[in-house]
Parts: sequence; C-alpha cells; structure tokens
Amino acid sequence: MNIQSETIGELTKALLCAQARIKHAVHDSKNPHFKNNYASLEAVIDTVKSALNENKIIISQPMIREDGQTYVVTQLIHESGQWLRSYTPVLLDKDTAQGQGSGISYARRYGLESLLCIGSQDDDGNQASGLEKKPEAPPVKQSKITTAGDFVVPFGKNKGKRLDEIKTQDLSNLIGFIKGPKADAKFKESQGAKEFLFWSDQYLKRTMPDELDIALGANTSTSSNEFPPDFEPEPWPDER
Repeated sequence: MNIQSETIGELTKALLCAQARIKHAVHDSKNPHFKNNYASLEAVIDTVKSALNENKIIISQPMIREDGQTYVVTQLIHESGQWLRSYTPVLLDKDTAQGQGSGISYARRYGLESLLCIGSQDDDGNQASGLEKKPEAPPVKQSKITTAGDFVVPFGKNKGKRLDEIKTQDLSNLIGFIKGPKADAKFKESQGAKEFLFWSDQYLKRTMPDELDIALGANTSTSSNEFPPDFEPEPWPDER
C-alpha cells in the first residue's frame, strides 16, 4: 500500500500552514457508559477541514478491501496532485448495520486524527472492538429467609428467582457447574456462590424424598423428621 505520491514538496508546505491553525478537536459528545466527553467524527472534520481547504488541500476517505480486510483510506490531496494517505482497518464488534457503522465511523475518525496529529478520547474504539463497558446490574436483594426455598439466586439465568421457583434439574446443573472444574476459582470462593451452595443443599434435603422413602411410600409423611406412632428406631451397632 502506497502512503504518498512520488513527491510531496508542495503538499508539505501547504500542510505546514494548515497545521499552524489546526487545534485539537472539541469534545462535543458524551459516552453514556464511561461518562466521559469525546470528539465525534463530525467535530474532527469541522476542526481540520477549513484550515486544509484554505491551503488547497482536500480530504477524501474512500474504503478498500484487501486480503479479506476492509480499510478506510484517509487521503490529503493537494491542488498540485500530490497526496498523502493512511490506511485504517475497519473493526466490527458484530456484523450488523449498527456494528458496521460504528466500525467505519471509528476508522474514519482515527485515520483523520492520526494523519493530522490531533487528539480526542477514544469511545468508538471500545464499541467497535467489543470493549464497550456495560452498566452493572444491581445486586439481588435477599428477602427474609424463613425456609431454604426463600433464598434468591444471585447469578446466572435464574438470577432473582427463589430456590422453590427453579426446576430441580436446573438447580442440580447449577450446583454441578459451581463445584466442577469449569467454574472460575475466584467465583467459587465468592460469598454469593458459598451462600447459594449452602441454601441449595438445605433446600434439596428438605424437599427431595429419599429413594427408599419413595419405594415404601413414606414420602407422604408430613415431616421428614417424624416417624409412625408405633415405630421405635433401633440403635446403631456402635451405640449398643
């Protein structure tokens, strides 16, 4: 990729005069995620266009595709025919119209700032590269826990649901994930994970009938701690 014409003497003189007038771009926009101000593409163009045009330089930003990558070509073209270029790759966070627009806007702004050595804060780059900060969801508030089923799950797809509102299989899968090798070690040691495992264990003990109970039909008892009136438990061998 060529970045300049064969000679740039006339263009250099014109750029010297133009740059004496060009200031940093005005921060005219606000990033709602990072809460900071930044210069939009329009503000950058407004900052440089007048000084360049007065010195017989025009701006052009066509796009090309080479080796599977799309580039924005930022060109400064002097009336003499001499030119200077920069190539900025278009990075897409997602292949949608909005994602493409964000990537192209960032490439145009960054290419123009780089070629003319002006500065502004980088918000579009975070969005285009997938690093855009998302607002954190508020923590789950636990209501008074009278029984284990009242515990509210603080994470995952069942976040905000009580244990007694979750299917047993889903609850079992989540417990297995937290205890398994795929869960992050820091997450396993978190207070939320520990509380979830404790209350889940208590909940399952109180709600899941034992297989033997099912076979004997004893799961109809009103309490897992109650025995039939005529039943006297035998002591374990080590208690005799």
